[in-house]
This record gives sequence, structure tokens and C-alpha cells, in this order.
Amino acid sequence: MTGNVQFRPRIRLVVGARDAGKTRWCERAIAGLRAAGHEVRGLLSPGVFVAGRKVAIRVRNLRSGEERLLATRRSQSREIITNLWEFDEAVLSWADARLREVGRCHTLVVDELGPIELQDNRGWTSVWLVLSNGMFEQAILTVRPALLASLEDRIKQLGEFDTETVSVPKGKDTHDSSSP
Repeated sequence: MTGNVQFRPRIRLVVGARDAGKTRWCERAIAGLRAAGHEVRGLLSPGVFVAGRKVAIRVRNLRSGEERLLATRRSQSREIITNLWEFDEAVLSWADARLREVGRCHTLVVDELGPIELQDNRGWTSVWLVLSNGMFEQAILTVRPALLASLEDRIKQLGEFDTETVSVPKGKDTHDSSSP
């Protein structure tokens, strides 16, 4: 880089409805990046399916590969954080601590930023500090369409980033042809 050109990390917002394939999109991007020799860190939230029905959500630390059970489908009689899932507060805290430890990497992945982070300011709140530190070349953040504007507003408050939005249409298991 020469002159007044300043490096700005790139943030790719992967947007899709519930069960559209955001996590599968991320898994393919991560595999491609790692195959190219890039360090990928952060959190991935794969679903747990039984007989084709999503019954739970796990969270995986991409640095160590360790996974924990993050959320289970709520019972009809319990108080919950969201309308479909009952989250384990200890696992939310564990995952947030893993974000604080990310350090410098090529790609940061946070799958997914939802109402807990964007509306309740709970859960993986360390993501805001990690993003503002900018110790990555690119970040991949997943979000649902209804929360996209809130996420974009939050990102604008954190610093200068090049942003790109990738849509994952519901019912499609797609991955765009551009490199992650």
C-alpha cells in the first residue's frame, strides 16, 4: 500500500431467514479459506437435526474445534429468551469468552448475531470489541433479514470497514461463486 491508502478490514454480512443455510454457507467458506492456508477463528452455530427437524443448536469454537450445546427447542411451559429456543447462559458466556481470545487472524466468523446481541445487548457482546480492534482481514457475520439494519448501524459505530452483503435465499443451499 502506498500514499494515503489505509487498510480497512472487510466485513461480509451473510443474510438469510431461519434455516436458509447461513451456517452451511459459512462451513463451505471456512473449508475454502483453510484449504488456502488462512487462519479462521470465531464461532459457528450448527444445528442439531433429528428426523429432519432442528432440535438444538451447538456452538463451535473455530480455533480449537470444541463444541458445546448452546440452545434447545423450548418446551411449551418454560420461560425463554427467544420464542423458539432456550439458551444456556453458561454456554453463551463460554462462547463470548472465546471471542475475546480470538486475536489476530485472517478471517473472523460469528454465526449468528441475533436478537440476544442486537436487541438485548447480551450474549456474544465481545464481538463489538473484536470488530473494533480490526485484527482480521475479513469478518463473516451471519444475521437474519429483520436484524440486518440493526447490525449495519452497530458496525458503522465501530469504525471504517468495507462491507458486503450476501443473501442466502430460504430453501436454497447456495454459496456464491466469489471467493470468501
